[in-house]
Amino acid sequence: MDEEERASMTVKSTIKPLGKRQIFTMKRASLEKRVNEYYNNTHDATNIIESIVAILVRNALVFSDFSFICQELVTTIYLTAEPNDVLRRVSVNIYLGMRSIYAKL
Repeated sequence: MDEEERASMTVKSTIKPLGKRQIFTMKRASLEKRVNEYYNNTHDATNIIESIVAILVRNALVFSDFSFICQELVTTIYLTAEPNDVLRRVSVNIYLGMRSIYAKL
């Protein structure tokens, strides 16, 4: 194992996935930055997509605008990540969530 692999493993172990409290209390800019940072360091598409669904739920419950959060990241994940059960199961929810946002406009 070379230095680069050790460094990447260390980064992955220090970055924690977003918790419920963070998803439902952080401001939009901080939340978007944190989601992008987590994905760039871990490439954990499953956890990111589940977090995005929780953020869409938050968007439906609060007055703050969380619509289209990490839109480019979600598009990239669906176009490049390996398909798995979570991506298949959640894709309809993300589509309907985005469609309802368009209806509000």
